[in-house]
Amino acid sequence: MFHFEKFIWKLKILLKWVKLVKFRFLFISSILLFITLLFSCILSYFRIHFFGAGFGNSMYPTLKPGDLVLMIPHHILKIFNIKPKVNDIIVYKSPIDEKLVCHRIIEINNDRIITKGDFNPNMDSYTISEENIIAIVPTIFNIPLHIPFLGFFLYTLNSNLFLKTLFLFILISLEMFLTYLLIRKS
Repeated sequence: MFHFEKFIWKLKILLKWVKLVKFRFLFISSILLFITLLFSCILSYFRIHFFGAGFGNSMYPTLKPGDLVLMIPHHILKIFNIKPKVNDIIVYKSPIDEKLVCHRIIEINNDRIITKGDFNPNMDSYTISEENIIAIVPTIFNIPLHIPFLGFFLYTLNSNLFLKTLFLFILISLEMFLTYLLIRKS
């Protein structure tokens, strides 16, 4: 025999539980989104960038055009008294045209640093000081940490407001979906 009152009572309990799960999902995803945005703003404010995209051939075949390169900011390494050494790959501001350059250190004379791109036949025509260095590229067994071709994607994304907005929307949606899955499992 079907009891309508018991069915309504169970349905009300189920609806309360669903509302609670929806609230938890929205609350946790909002907190995660806020923390992510706050962390991004703090890093941008202090000009701490951990990735850079290369577009030249000077470091070929070590780094190819469009590779996304992991960088450790030099001012953070200075805190731990880590100095660049010969054979390190560094990102620095060129003293000639103020452009960012990613080359390997081939020699250090006193406080002057001589660099060269792996693909270039000659060393750079200028020397730089440690103040010009922006970041050092970490390596494992002399292989720089990088993601091939992702730099092209991020450069395109950065130059187009619509694509940037679309990508941010997709990331937020993905984050909310993953939060929902985490809540559902627990």
